[in-house]
Amino acid sequence: MLQKNTVEKTAFELLRTLMQDSQMDQFFLVGGTSIALRLGHRKSIDLDLFTQNDIDFIHEPVNLIVGKFNWEHIEKRLHDMIKNPQEIYTTYSI
Repeated sequence: MLQKNTVEKTAFELLRTLMQDSQMDQFFLVGGTSIALRLGHRKSIDLDLFTQNDIDFIHEPVNLIVGKFNWEHIEKRLHDMIKNPQEIYTTYSI
């Protein structure tokens, strides 16, 4: 059973929306939020998504997120993150 109280309501709604979209099938929830939803041990404020595939196609899912939630601060942050995806990929490579 998921410990929904560990994330903000809007973050959980966003996660549910993403999970229902076929464009996001290649992404997995990882990191602290994933663990918090399972264990309920702490509050979490972000969603860390991971894919093993090339991230060049990320613009379309980002537009999906921004379009459905209309959050300007998310749009700016995501835009900044995907402006140079190679740098992010390198920074967080496994």
